[in-house]
Amino acid sequence: MEEQIAINAEIKNEFNKLFSDEFIRPKLTEWLDWVSGKDHNHFVALPVLQRGSVWKPRQIITLWDSLLRGMPIGSLMLSRLIAKNRSGEDVLVRRVGSKDLQSVPEGGGAALIDGQQRTLTMLLGWPYFNENQIQNRTLWIDFADKPLSEHLFRLHVTTTAHPHGFARADPNARLSLRERRAAKLANSAGIQFPWESHFPIMLTELIREYVAVNQDADLWSQWVISTLRKRGSHRGRSWEEDEPAAVPVIHRFASCLQALFNIKISLIAVPDKCFAEPQTDENEDPALAILFKRLGTGGTPLSDADYVYSVIKHHLPETFQLVESIASIKGFAQLLGPTDIVMTAVRLVAADLGLTDFESPGKANFDSLRKNPDFLERFLDMVKSGKLSGAFDLLTESLKYNPDNREDDPGLPMHGFILVSRPALQIVLRWLLSVSELHDARTVFEQSREEILRFVLYAYLAIPDCKKASVWAFTWLKETESHKNPSFPGKQLIEYLLRRSESENREMALPLPSKREFNELAITKNYDVARPMLGWERFQPRNESTPLIMRIFHRWWGSGDRYQHALLLWLQRSYVNRIEKNPDEIRSDDEVPYDYDHICPANHWKDWTGVRSNNRLLDFLAKDGNRGHVHVGNSIGNVRVWYASDNRGDGDSPAQVKLNLVNNETDSGADRLKDSVIHISHSEYWSSCSGTDSKDVWTKERALAFQTAVERRTSDLYARYYDELNFQEWFPVNTIM
Repeated sequence: MEEQIAINAEIKNEFNKLFSDEFIRPKLTEWLDWVSGKDHNHFVALPVLQRGSVWKPRQIITLWDSLLRGMPIGSLMLSRLIAKNRSGEDVLVRRVGSKDLQSVPEGGGAALIDGQQRTLTMLLGWPYFNENQIQNRTLWIDFADKPLSEHLFRLHVTTTAHPHGFARADPNARLSLRERRAAKLANSAGIQFPWESHFPIMLTELIREYVAVNQDADLWSQWVISTLRKRGSHRGRSWEEDEPAAVPVIHRFASCLQALFNIKISLIAVPDKCFAEPQTDENEDPALAILFKRLGTGGTPLSDADYVYSVIKHHLPETFQLVESIASIKGFAQLLGPTDIVMTAVRLVAADLGLTDFESPGKANFDSLRKNPDFLERFLDMVKSGKLSGAFDLLTESLKYNPDNREDDPGLPMHGFILVSRPALQIVLRWLLSVSELHDARTVFEQSREEILRFVLYAYLAIPDCKKASVWAFTWLKETESHKNPSFPGKQLIEYLLRRSESENREMALPLPSKREFNELAITKNYDVARPMLGWERFQPRNESTPLIMRIFHRWWGSGDRYQHALLLWLQRSYVNRIEKNPDEIRSDDEVPYDYDHICPANHWKDWTGVRSNNRLLDFLAKDGNRGHVHVGNSIGNVRVWYASDNRGDGDSPAQVKLNLVNNETDSGADRLKDSVIHISHSEYWSSCSGTDSKDVWTKERALAFQTAVERRTSDLYARYYDELNFQEWFPVNTIM
């Protein structure tokens, strides 16, 4: 303890006062100088035990609005950082906004325990951030536009994934497809600039200039006005027409900057005793993990995954770099991210040790696992030995779509990796790691490739609760000693899940209908001639033998207002693979480079009421009010995956234009039909549903053509799924039911 005190005494800066008085109030600008690294006398970093998350644009805008108003934003909590641990080794941390680990300087510093997201957001406006700090978002001030409700100024956020920003009315919403097309045409270089703005300037530029003129509000205002006068027009607007209203806003912002540079921020020290190791029970929660439980950044409780990772990093700090290196592997590891990788490793280690299997261990579950004396050591071996990273790498390379094999190769395009759920991936990893103990992993994986692809894509469609099903699967893999057979037991595993689902009366796994059964469900044969459109009733069981296969039909078709059919990423894999293959864009969130595009545009049919009765799409319903047009329009049969670069000007054009079928010249549209996975024999229906007079005029004949086109493509897409994955190898699996 005396040695630790001596080391702590080397800290020479405002932190001396912080850790003696447990509270200081520096200026906001001083705090930002500390965390950005501009002030070298104050070293601020994140502890290894820290969660990672990113605020949404609305949260960023709201915080900066509060700052510009001079409102308090809550206190930040810091702990003492020392250069060496008790073993004399360097203490490794990462600076705020950086992914790189580095040693704490000899003089020590402070760790930001609570306030990471607020600080990162404040740094978006600070022009002095370190080059190693990641700034993939930009904050803009638009003086020529009215602000959102309850805001002083109009603020925009742009990101590397959304360089043209977000919707003006909702900062968290993506721009419409039409707006993204227009923005991309106007800004082909992809430079960050908010499309739905008037005359914005980056906040960092505004603050840099404010400092450059020594915080002279008049000189700064003159610079802003002069800068905007030099701008060309944007979307048909000129600065001259906006200047009269914008000038008072500029002066008001200058006043806010004056107040901003005088704001003080509250920093609270977390006492050293909160970090003490347990004295009585070595399996007691780490004190810092308890602190995070109680604290909850921004009022958000620490998630189970964050807690598990935090505790492991507390006991095994070296796992941080190891896990981060695995997460950088292109493909599945990158898609999952660090916390999912940790949870996967925890599950695999527990299975290896014969401990209780938890698909997503809660805090108490994890604590029970780590009480096993071999758990942490086996966990470290799993990530340090390369077993886990090797398995991820092998999975990625083996399951990736490879057109060199053949054009209809059943592999996954990089963007299609999101179709593989974490539980399904864990099942494959469990088998792969077990079988590699007895056989060469690459050899057995090559001969099991198509069976594994069949399994993971079946799981996406036909296992409604993959988390619970994976617990059954882990038990089955252990009891059957499947690792002794150098072939992935996909068929046998699904047979087991189907049998158990039936015996326990739980829909854990569903049988796949044959192509004939599916076609009979999809194609409308008997309908009311006067009101032929089918809505929700198409998903009702036809007889006692169809309920389970009807579930698959419904899941495939889609329902209601959702039309994001991810299976199209695999069905259109040749197209998806050849357009954009940046692995950084393999994400499950909304920051993806593709759209789900209605082939017959939604604004041709959605909620249109028309002006004449008996001549409207909404009139062609089998039952009043069942919104049959929505069930048809949002079906997988009317949706394709399409990149904005391929879809610039035709988003709202009729289907025959989008498919290049004008004048019924199907030969000219062959490539477009192929990329859209539309059989050439169906082109006549898409031409007929396009309308001849107006997009808004729907006759009975046009409505029928629309429904027919959607039904036939829906059935054809399922037939491709069934055939190209060779599901006949698994059947008659469905007779088990």
